[in-house]
Amino acid sequence: MGPPMCKFLKALFLGMVYRTKWRGTGSSKSRRKARNGGQIFSVGDYNEEFSKQAEEYANKFDNADLFGVLGSVGTIGTVFWGRLADGSEIAVKKLDASKTKGVKEFTAHAELLGSFRHKNILTLRGYCAEGKERLLVYEYMINLSLHSHLHGSSSATLAMNWGRRMTVAIGAAEGLMYLHHKASPPTVHGDIKSKNILLDKNYEAKWMDFGLMKLMQDTWVQQCSKENGALGMYSAPEYMKGKERSLSGDVFGFGILLLEIISGREPLMADTTTKKSKSKSMSFFKSKSKSKPTESKSKSMWEWAEPIIAEGRFNELVDPRLKGQYAKDELNLVVYVATMCVQSQPGSRLTMMEAVDLLRCGNVCRDHADDDMYDDYDMEFWNMS
Repeated sequence: MGPPMCKFLKALFLGMVYRTKWRGTGSSKSRRKARNGGQIFSVGDYNEEFSKQAEEYANKFDNADLFGVLGSVGTIGTVFWGRLADGSEIAVKKLDASKTKGVKEFTAHAELLGSFRHKNILTLRGYCAEGKERLLVYEYMINLSLHSHLHGSSSATLAMNWGRRMTVAIGAAEGLMYLHHKASPPTVHGDIKSKNILLDKNYEAKWMDFGLMKLMQDTWVQQCSKENGALGMYSAPEYMKGKERSLSGDVFGFGILLLEIISGREPLMADTTTKKSKSKSMSFFKSKSKSKPTESKSKSMWEWAEPIIAEGRFNELVDPRLKGQYAKDELNLVVYVATMCVQSQPGSRLTMMEAVDLLRCGNVCRDHADDDMYDDYDMEFWNMS
């Protein structure tokens, strides 16, 4: 976009730094030198009016109260909140420069991400890279993250009723389908989790941080994948073996996310039992699932959910805060899709296009599906609930 936008972003982040009493390495003088001494690249989907407002805002910047930390430091960076001169709100993500790639690679991939457009994708409105600083600018979502509604302070309001959970599930699926099947080139999200789903005023899901792993150093991504896989959260099992992040890995994470949405449970939870259920288990799970009992003090989402699903006790998966207010047919459908997403073998998982088709049309799809989509095991699954 040019100097005005870079100037705006520099002033923006400077304001957030002072607002939050940020402490970096070196003196204030050295930080100012670093900000003024690096080569700047800026791009985004800003129109002329937005750029004009940004420049005016940068020139008049003197009110640090306009900024605050939107969220705590995460895996990749910290998100800040800001308000422009016209009153519109934005979210600015400061990446950990020690984990990112060089300016050239960062710039090329950021431009690509900024070209994506979908109602369930949070648009990257711009970025600025200067020296060791990396800033990304997004539209601000008033309802914050899905995680905050399921597990954080917002969960106390019970705003996430069953209908909204289904809206979020379908929207999240459609956003991933766009990245996998419509975007050019097909793009791996790479960091599936409820914290990366933001909700607009209508509780429509929007993915953020999609493709950001491509901006990070390969060694850091590999280490992160192994650590997350060891924790048993959203990471596909092949990530623990050093495999690169993939479309099928995203699908696995989406399956875990679906279970999180309907249960309201964290993807990693306290383990209250270490014994595997000895009750009958349907052949669907015997043939397609190879999970083992765990003796750790924590349990992954799938380790908790699998025996419940295998015994057809789907109602026990539902968040008790809903007090029984849910649609059984929708629950059965979501559990089926989740189960087909978390298969241990990548080739056995659904694609996101298949997942969206199922979630959109539900039992209609099942009743009229081709034989190759629903095999004998799948029919057994449907008959057990």
